[in-house]
Amino acid sequence: MFLFGGFGSLALSSARAAEEPVKYLVIVNEHEDPALASVLLARSFEDYGVIVNVGVGQGKTERIARTSIVKLIPVPNLAGDFVYPQQFAQIKDALDGFSRLLETYPHFRAGLLPLGSELKTIVDSGARGFVREGGQWQEKAAMVATTDHSPTETILTTSGKEYREARIKAVEPDGLLLSHEGGVAKVLFTDLAKEIQEQHGYDPAAATAFREARRTAPTSPLPEAGSMTPGSVAAATGTGTSWIPATAEEVAACSLFIEVSKGISEAGEEGNGWNGTGFLCNVDGVTYVYSNAHNFDGAREFRIFDQAGKEYSEFVSVEIAGDGQAHWLDAKRGGDMVRLRLPVYEERALSLDSRQVDDTFVDRRILITGNTKGRGEITKLEGSITGVEPHHILVHNATTQSGNSGSPIVDLETWTVIGILTWGGYNDENPLMRLWSREAEEVREGINRGAGLAGVRFVPTSFDTLYRQRLVMAMLRRNTRLLGLLDTLIPTKGGLFVDLDKVVMGGYTVNDLLKESPDHIVVRELRELDKLLTEKGKSNIGVSNHDMLKLYVASYGKCLREISNHRIAIENSDAATFFMKCQIDHARLLPISRAYELVLDDSLEWYNRQLGTRGDALPLGERIRLPRMESGLEALGIKE
Repeated sequence: MFLFGGFGSLALSSARAAEEPVKYLVIVNEHEDPALASVLLARSFEDYGVIVNVGVGQGKTERIARTSIVKLIPVPNLAGDFVYPQQFAQIKDALDGFSRLLETYPHFRAGLLPLGSELKTIVDSGARGFVREGGQWQEKAAMVATTDHSPTETILTTSGKEYREARIKAVEPDGLLLSHEGGVAKVLFTDLAKEIQEQHGYDPAAATAFREARRTAPTSPLPEAGSMTPGSVAAATGTGTSWIPATAEEVAACSLFIEVSKGISEAGEEGNGWNGTGFLCNVDGVTYVYSNAHNFDGAREFRIFDQAGKEYSEFVSVEIAGDGQAHWLDAKRGGDMVRLRLPVYEERALSLDSRQVDDTFVDRRILITGNTKGRGEITKLEGSITGVEPHHILVHNATTQSGNSGSPIVDLETWTVIGILTWGGYNDENPLMRLWSREAEEVREGINRGAGLAGVRFVPTSFDTLYRQRLVMAMLRRNTRLLGLLDTLIPTKGGLFVDLDKVVMGGYTVNDLLKESPDHIVVRELRELDKLLTEKGKSNIGVSNHDMLKLYVASYGKCLREISNHRIAIENSDAATFFMKCQIDHARLLPISRAYELVLDDSLEWYNRQLGTRGDALPLGERIRLPRMESGLEALGIKE
């Protein structure tokens, strides 16, 4: 269905609203606060004086129905399986409508071509007799169902780590390859109890010889026999006769420095810049620069260049991993992956392995090349895959450090890219302590996880979006801290700010929070109230206890509404990238803000009840207060 309309309202039928949720590619005139829209919308343009946005709704037909729609194209969920003819027919219909949309709105072409390419890939694959099941494309005749019915057990290491619902997939001289409830992992015999060692015939000498043989195996050139031949490399990568590196130095030559000279910190302030890594990679005849989204999060000015000094600054498109992609579930991290399309094809670029990582990759030797510690040189670090977790998350033992974020993870058997170095070294401190800490953001050391790259779905974004999303995060933190300021202030006839050095929470005083957000509407409101109370207190008439409380309750309520409205606007926006959603979730900012608001609502009600108080004394010891940050999330009713 391809719907046309002016800028009038379009009502969707109740029958469509009841259908199974689908995605909608929409061009709309957004009825949101323009200031918020400029921060939150991924793609926005000025057209006839209104904000025009290309958006993708997640089946939220009611919200779409309330919006002035120009065009709407239903697109099935592209992350699922494609097995039946009618599924491919739906994608073909969407592709036809999508093509007409690009002809009508050519200024959206760069941002939307990745989605069009994804639609075309599915249509072409179906036409060639392929189906996608379990995330894997395969010939229809090759579909075979396999189920492992072997018994499971809980395996406990000597350090106390548990592998629940574990099955032994393979026994190697130095350890066991396990599948377990968290994925797959290689557990060394040295980490297991003596009875398990004896049960599986552990021989320390044989284990040492086995690992030494792996460590000293040649890394270049490509093995010629008994391993991957050029033909099998091409089959794995889907790149035909593309160039494949043969040495660590050739891999390093494809790695890039990302040097941010101007950006904003986690607090939203101008920072000193930072360093990261990217790499050149060819996919389906197109050259991309792959890196981490966090390398560009808040970046304003940056350079991307290789060891020879060649700079990369012109990009056809900027894309970011879509919803559910590159997801490290346990740490609430995800979507931390971008790719930048170059306008020309670079022959000397790495190739992407098309096989999704699974337990067969455990114990494979890998090479990671990147800007370790931001020293300005590409280091070559070797290690092995020690486990694979859900969502194709790779665990490795290479000694990577800060600056390596965005480095390629190269399989030394095929010399192809199987993943991108992404996370690790995060401080698991209380999120409340992090919210109220004046320390710099975390140092990414000991990064030991990466995301598998095969099959990752990318969606359009922009550098400006990544910059603005850092501003949104900073706004959320500042708003939440301002709730703490409201909790601290007490109305007096001498004003609100009688003690600017009073500690609000953590490392913040009243004065710190006023300086942090001088132009915030809440700070302006509080300063106006302070000025009014001070002036009345100095006048001959003065101000009664009752009138003082009335003024304070009115300002208190207004400030609460402002902060609550900002939070609700962010919660209800569909424009945030998956990367930003995961960042907010990891920091627990929204539940903390909601919990603070609930406590302050009760506090406001307490002040309301004091309006009948006579005299100057207020029973301030009875007022409802926020729990201290040391009490943790549990005191706020937030479950981990």
